[in-house]
Amino acid sequence: MTNYLICGCDCTGKTTLINEFLKHGTFDVRHCKNPPINLSQSDQKEYARQEYIRGIKDLNAGCDIIYDRFLLGECIYGPIFRNYYPDYMRELERTLNENTILIVLTASPELVLSRFDGKFIKPEQIPEILIRFGREFAASNIKRKLLVFVDDMTPEMIYDYIMEWEAGYSKPVEEVNVAEMFEHYEKDKAMHQEIDAEEHNAPKPAESPVKRKTKYNRTQLYPEVSFENHVFHRDIFAHYLRWSYLLKLITPNFHEKTLLDWGCGDGGNLATLYHNRRCIKSYLGIDIRDKTIESLKEKYANLVTKWVRFEVEDLCDPTMAGDIAAPAGKYGNSWDFITCFEVLEHIGKKNHNQFMMNIQSHMNQNTVLMISTPCYDAKVGAADNHMIEGEVGELTYAEMEMLLSKYFKIKKVYGTFASQKDYEKLMTPAQRQLFDELSEYYDCNLVSVIFAPLFPKQSRNCIWVCQLKEEKFYLGMKNESND
Repeated sequence: MTNYLICGCDCTGKTTLINEFLKHGTFDVRHCKNPPINLSQSDQKEYARQEYIRGIKDLNAGCDIIYDRFLLGECIYGPIFRNYYPDYMRELERTLNENTILIVLTASPELVLSRFDGKFIKPEQIPEILIRFGREFAASNIKRKLLVFVDDMTPEMIYDYIMEWEAGYSKPVEEVNVAEMFEHYEKDKAMHQEIDAEEHNAPKPAESPVKRKTKYNRTQLYPEVSFENHVFHRDIFAHYLRWSYLLKLITPNFHEKTLLDWGCGDGGNLATLYHNRRCIKSYLGIDIRDKTIESLKEKYANLVTKWVRFEVEDLCDPTMAGDIAAPAGKYGNSWDFITCFEVLEHIGKKNHNQFMMNIQSHMNQNTVLMISTPCYDAKVGAADNHMIEGEVGELTYAEMEMLLSKYFKIKKVYGTFASQKDYEKLMTPAQRQLFDELSEYYDCNLVSVIFAPLFPKQSRNCIWVCQLKEEKFYLGMKNESND
């Protein structure tokens, strides 16, 4: 049986995660007392030390105990609020046995600020507190410890991740450079503030059937930063393997291929092609974020006008699509590949049909469309950044299949990552044997993405490979021609 220490900056979801634990079992939830404020600094330090000694004795003797904030919190908040550092902490940690797991929740400053309630800490302290938790996590002598980045994760997903990690635990986590990770988030936050200011002062666009959406979710995962800092998660692996799949499909005669990157974000698809020396015939990346596109043009200045191009576009604007008289979309329909990775869940369900018609108008009968998006599960819920105007932006597997079938032929569906508990009962004996053998070496994160393509309906995220149907839809009207 296991005990858990749940730590992290305020508003990273510690209490919510503990409530998720309580859905799955009976735990004794405890919280260490803060030293009385009327004590001297030295007495406060000793009071806290005795509290932790008593807590560790209970943890070593008991089971199914959850501490909401324990040990690490004193290393961060002691210096901030009581003007001392608990130099006894590393020695105390060595006395904990392996029945206790340290779980530290962390997130981007942007996410924490979006949940901030104004209590206890000041908003300007949040980035430094997040960095300090990362450093204390790396320095901790607790033998079993896990750092969890909660962006894009629901409480159940975090719980499942912890359980899978615990089941496959083999060694302590390597040190991570959290400061470098949050430096990337801070740059992204500054860029978003510039975008908001720009949009606030921008002239109003002309009226159209679907108004330009200026406020939308801009959250983006940066897997390259996580990999550089040796932080591995199944969602991060899934990003890399999507790029690998694109690379696989586009490689044969790549110098003749064209790619329309629909919602290109920070250019992950282009980076994959460029750094793997796949200089294709033509690449066009389109995204609604002006600053993002400006940054990409600057980053790839040596390629722009050669085979690379970027444009700012509202992907839900009806003017992007063709019609019966002129079926080709704004950027033509001669593309070999169109990619749309992790975009649909951010635009709102009311825009889905127009979004699909816009993509459809840029396709011909040979175009291969690859579109990836989470598969909504009501039991798991949606991540905070997939809620659009109070509505879940994700679709269930069945809903996504129905939407795509209206406009495209679905050629293949692959899961990109999944929870093992969702598919392990469906395995054949041969798959089970392979699963067990791979699990001896690979951790649960990698095994989850290796087996996900075999079980798309049980996966948390899928990539759908589609081609154009014989009949097209234009603003709800069917055209029986093959134009």
